[in-house]
Parts: sequence; structure tokens; C-alpha cells
Amino acid sequence: MPSATDPRYTNSYATLSDLWAESLADQLTPSDFAPGTISAPTLTGTSQGSISLSSLPRDDYSIRVKISLAGQVGVAKFLCSSDAGVTYFPTEFLTSTDPSDILDSDGRKTGLLIVFANHATVNPSFILNDYWAITTTGSPDLKRKVITVSQDIDSIIGHNEEHGRYRLPLKSWPYSLTEACCNIAARSLLEKRGYDFKGRDELYDKRAKRAETWLSDIAKFKIHPNIVDQGQAVYTPDIRLGPDKFRIIRKNYTLS
Repeated sequence: MPSATDPRYTNSYATLSDLWAESLADQLTPSDFAPGTISAPTLTGTSQGSISLSSLPRDDYSIRVKISLAGQVGVAKFLCSSDAGVTYFPTEFLTSTDPSDILDSDGRKTGLLIVFANHATVNPSFILNDYWAITTTGSPDLKRKVITVSQDIDSIIGHNEEHGRYRLPLKSWPYSLTEACCNIAARSLLEKRGYDFKGRDELYDKRAKRAETWLSDIAKFKIHPNIVDQGQAVYTPDIRLGPDKFRIIRKNYTLS
């Protein structure tokens, strides 16, 4: 989950990894959007074996693929990190000549596939603790959508002179806010690609509508998630507004 200090998503309540994990993975692939980028793998160590990558990344990653058991392909094992080796997903994976998923540090798919190849004469081809570094960026289309939806969320729950609850930018928020951002973004992305939200696909529309209702209830002080803002807002009740004494009725934003 991103925070207000996440350098990748300064104005976003979700990362692209969140979006894929929560809402998109069953329907679309990164190839359905403007592509991200992948750097050439850079080896640190003396392994003579090689790797090759395929597919497209889901997010911005600083990937490391580290050999955790030396050997040839089929014997050597590896670990995956998406934060430059600060943390590794703890499960070891067997090297293979068949494509294997590279996971992020939380165990979610990065979208990338990796294949290992032995050196023709050197054995072992893969040396313990050697690693390859790969840098990726996610789709600019998806980044724009997640940021736009996050700004829409701010317009609902953010405080200004006329309405709202929280002083922006938020310092921290629960994962439920991340889920809401993902579900609203996913409906918009799927709608543009011809989904009519009938039958099985109706679930995406229902999720987005539930998220919008939830956000509206937050703004109206009906529910109280664990959100930390920039400090208590100062409210001036106005009896002329009747039940809406906190001035939270939307003038320019209508929830569907």
C-alpha cells in the first residue's frame, strides 16, 4: 500500500501492483495498455549462466533475482525482490528453462517472466548470492488513471472551505481506501475497453458503486475508517443548512 511519502505515487492511494492484484488481473494484461519499460539485467557476481526476460511489467520495480542455491538449471534456486533487495519474498523458486513468474516482495506477480540457461562448459553455472538487477516502469495509462481516481476521492472526503472531512494530503489510510481506489479505477478502465458489466462482469460495476457509497458515507461522518490527516479540521455549523450542518453536500460531484 502506498503512503503520502511513496516516491512513485505521491498523489495516489494505490500502486499499480494494488490495481492489478485487486481488480484487473482476471481480465486484462499489461499488453492491453501503453507499455512500461524494462532495463537490461545487470549481474553482480561471477555466475556464467544467463537469464532472459519476457512479457511486460505491471508496476515500477527495482527487481533483484538472487541465487539462493548454487547449481545448474533445475538444481539452482532463486529469490525475488522488488525493492532493490531490501526485502525478498521468502519462497525459493527452482531455476528452469521454462518461463517462471518473477514475484514482488509481497508475493504478487510483477508481470515479468524469467528463463535460465546454463553456461556451455562451466559448472555450476549459477553461484550462491549472485543476483541480477532489473528496473521497470509500469504503464503510464494506468498511472494516470489511479492518480485521477485518487484526486476524485480527495474531492469527496477532503476538507475545504465549503465541505469535506479530512485535511489533505492524508498521512496514512487503511487498505480499504486502496481497494476503493482500485475498484473505481478498474470499472473506468474496463468500460473504455467495451465491457458492458452484464452477467459475470457486473461484479466490477457493483464493486465500484459500493466503493463510491462507502466514500460518501465517510464524508457524511457515517463511518470512521482509520485515516490520519494533516490535523483536525475546523467546522462552522450553519443552521441555515439544516441537517447538512458540516457543509458536506456536494455541489459539483455526484456519486452514481
